[in-house]
Amino acid sequence: MAISKHVVVRAGLLAGALATSAAASAATTIAGAFTRISPVEQLTAPFTVPGTQTLRAYSGFVEVNVSGSGYSAGSAFNDAFYPGGFGYYTLGLGWSAAPLLPGQPTRAIANSISFIEGVGAVPFGTLPAYNPTPPHAYRFVIDLGALAAQPLQFGVLDGVYADNGGAYDFNLYQLRAGATAGVPEPESWALTIAGFALVGMAARRRRAFA
Repeated sequence: MAISKHVVVRAGLLAGALATSAAASAATTIAGAFTRISPVEQLTAPFTVPGTQTLRAYSGFVEVNVSGSGYSAGSAFNDAFYPGGFGYYTLGLGWSAAPLLPGQPTRAIANSISFIEGVGAVPFGTLPAYNPTPPHAYRFVIDLGALAAQPLQFGVLDGVYADNGGAYDFNLYQLRAGATAGVPEPESWALTIAGFALVGMAARRRRAFA
């Protein structure tokens, strides 16, 4: 039984659809929208101090991978985006020229988040969905706007640190907007190859039965 040319056409359309779907999916990933242009910087920010400063200077877009949890105000549990933090015991962002100080809930990192892994670009003030599973990990991009390149500070927003415990762990990367040209995401490669394999298989079967 011959395989009609319509089967080959449909397989080709499927390959195109799969590739398009992969591209759309990549637009919601940090790797699909940005390029890392620095090595990773690892940082630990204890809950017992206002903020811990990076060694590297950052500007523009910065990828932030944060995990960890602890206690503020004695027994009040929190992680970077714990719903019970009320913007006060959650993650704060400072920089060399304006370091984090006690009692600065307006310096919540949510005010700088522009992109969330798996979600894509987000409007001002959007928080990552709360992750209740330890180590309470989150991946997102902050936009430092016109801020000149300088070291950043990360720490828990609080007013009194003596009754705190725990720490945040960070992996940080300097980014530039736009994915690396000519290097598709692994998912894009897999879906595109699968589509072309369907086209090739249909063509071979057509020749075999012709």
